[in-house]
Amino acid sequence: MIYNLRCSNDTITWDNGEEHKVSLEEAFMALEVNGYIQVCCGKNYNISRVAYFSEDGRFKMSYDFDTKTLKSETMNTTKVDNVLSVVPLNKEPGLIILTDYNTLVMCLPGRRSVELSAPYGITMIMMDIEDDTVKVVCKDMFDKKVVYKYNPETHKLEEI
Repeated sequence: MIYNLRCSNDTITWDNGEEHKVSLEEAFMALEVNGYIQVCCGKNYNISRVAYFSEDGRFKMSYDFDTKTLKSETMNTTKVDNVLSVVPLNKEPGLIILTDYNTLVMCLPGRRSVELSAPYGITMIMMDIEDDTVKVVCKDMFDKKVVYKYNPETHKLEEI
């Protein structure tokens, strides 16, 4: 359990039986997300980087919106090109990246990234999280709008 989570002057502190302290440049907000610390960084409260730490203060992963790089404890820094949007997950720590290669990349701390391609004939346009469900707005080959949701149990997109 995480207590007394604070973010002030680029320093994040919390207590879980012992006190922890992490410094990140331009950190302005810290949240607890399922036992992980999610830290948002950037100038003028515009998120340019999101980082995750475990309860014991170990770095798990981060994504830099400006340089489009993904860094995690289990892999080297990876550049994710042609990013259309990045959305932090609400219920689970992690990020979803939509690329213009028509691919969703699910990035979860401590786990391997999962890539999902659009079904045949479908182009992904944008994504959002609504009611803790990842929804992807797409268009089909006839320019008809189609909405899919991500099923975390099957790791597939399902039409709504």
